[in-house]
Amino acid sequence: MAIDLRQLATHTEAACLFDSYGKLLTERQQAIFHLSFDEDFTLAEVAETLGISRQAVHENLRKGYERLEEIDRKLELISRNKLLVQKLREAREAAPEENKRIISELLTMLEA
Repeated sequence: MAIDLRQLATHTEAACLFDSYGKLLTERQQAIFHLSFDEDFTLAEVAETLGISRQAVHENLRKGYERLEEIDRKLELISRNKLLVQKLREAREAAPEENKRIISELLTMLEA
């Protein structure tokens, strides 16, 4: 079975957005995202667990994802974090040996 890379990229992006901004979604959307991304449930499994239809799960995921994208477009926290990580990696490579440990610790904190 071939992996759809676009679907995988969207799934990964949605999980990242949920990790960053998930608390801004409704409680139902948070539960659906948690089961879908953290627990890796299928639409049917989420629907059964929450006692709603697969269509309701799909719609909540779609609307939640759109909301998370909108929030990220306005705040740009994820893109800023990625840029900060990139710059810290560059700084670590150019830094004197005694500073590399500190920069590595900062990177670990940001990437967690």
